[in-house]
Amino acid sequence: MDTTVPARRVAVVAMLALALWAATMAPKLERSAASAPIGLWRDAQLALLAPLQRGSPAARVAPSGVAPLRPPELREIPTTPAPGAATASPPSGLRQPTVADPLRVLIVGDSLGKDFAYGFAALADETTAVTTDARPATGLSRPDYFDWPAQLRRDIAASRPELIIVMLGGDDAQPFEVDGRPVAQGTDEWREVYSARVTAFMDEACSDGRTVLWLGLPVMSDDSFSARMRELNTLFAAAAHGCVHFAETWPLFSDAAGRYAAFLPDAAGRMQPVRQLDGIHFSVAGALRVGAYAHRLVADELSTSPSPPRSP
Repeated sequence: MDTTVPARRVAVVAMLALALWAATMAPKLERSAASAPIGLWRDAQLALLAPLQRGSPAARVAPSGVAPLRPPELREIPTTPAPGAATASPPSGLRQPTVADPLRVLIVGDSLGKDFAYGFAALADETTAVTTDARPATGLSRPDYFDWPAQLRRDIAASRPELIIVMLGGDDAQPFEVDGRPVAQGTDEWREVYSARVTAFMDEACSDGRTVLWLGLPVMSDDSFSARMRELNTLFAAAAHGCVHFAETWPLFSDAAGRYAAFLPDAAGRMQPVRQLDGIHFSVAGALRVGAYAHRLVADELSTSPSPPRSP
């Protein structure tokens, strides 16, 4: 009796096994990709993993005629939202830094925070000393997985920041447990518990007279995901108190109709890709865009603005 397995069947089984493995490993692979340095290789990895991790459609091809991505000059980076969009008050209580005594800035966050930190640090001049602690796939929903308040205390002790910039929450729209009991995301109890965690984190960041700039989450390509991010922004804004200044980033990455925009014009009118192909993370141009916005908020507070940040 012929027991040979047809080659086609073997191939089908192998492909199914590979697909199952990829779907199972997608979260871990995405965390690894998000931890990579910002750039084209990271873009490609996240684009390939996005359909597996988030069930999104295949990665979109960039519109034709868009100029290749390049690090723009600072004067080419829009630093304000579109006309009519809400603007934020700059952080208060910051001293005038110097080259000899630069302003000590600590940036904390998740993979979006990592992207932002790239843009902020690339535009910082010698009067700003930037320390970054960005942890992909972390947030305030799951202290059992990663304890951000404890990590923040360690970061503060190590870098002694005067200004803390926070971009966190992209992974927080998920259920969690309270005293061993599951709490569904989006419920009143979830919002109450999560808001208490945000407030406690803000209190920790504000200790010893520090100033905190909390950046809101940007609009996302997926409408349902965007709705969850908008709800988190509402909670962040409501919790902001004392030294904490909340700044929306939503208008920075929206088109004229307030919708998600993967490509936006720079100050010279040239279209640039501002988001990665996963519809979530920032591209290099996007990271510089939000980084320049944060620099403007900080500079506006100083009694005499420091020298303009250098071009990357």
